[in-house]
Amino acid sequence: MVIETNGVSLHYEIFGEGEPLLWLHGFMGAGADWQYIFQEPPTGYSLIAPDLRGHGASTNPSNVFSFRQAAAILSDAGTCAPAADI
Repeated sequence: MVIETNGVSLHYEIFGEGEPLLWLHGFMGAGADWQYIFQEPPTGYSLIAPDLRGHGASTNPSNVFSFRQAAAILSDAGTCAPAADI
């Protein structure tokens, strides 16, 4: 899935259903780094794995990443209030 927020395309995947758990990759990684762990997601959890800006399938504009963009991913995934409310 891709969300467009503040001129940035942020890619993320969701595995499973239930309580959301956000998994963040490290430097030079991507959300796909978790694919082997997510092959059998635990029951009752929705695992959300974004590609951070400039990683994986997300774009990398020159402006700075913000928590609003991170909140927009969670909002788009239906796991929290709209980003404007945060």
